[in-house]
Amino acid sequence: MASRQSLRTSLLIPDHFKAHKVETVLNRLKGLKTDGIFIPRGMTFSSQPVDVFINRPLKEDTRKQWEVFMWALVKKISDRLWAGNI
Repeated sequence: MASRQSLRTSLLIPDHFKAHKVETVLNRLKGLKTDGIFIPRGMTFSSQPVDVFINRPLKEDTRKQWEVFMWALVKKISDRLWAGNI
């Protein structure tokens, strides 16, 4: 008789991002005894609330901070170039 642990499978519910559907990922899911059910396009809002309400704002804020950092760096280098310090 098979153990309860060996019969256990998992379920992953990703969106339609193309990297989720590549053969290597799908094969790895099979190897991990994980079924994948893709969320229909346009349904992320209702199916993945964490992605919508936490991850999206976090990514937007991180992107804004990165842009501010990079523009400050560009300005610093530019100022040094104009001053002849580089």
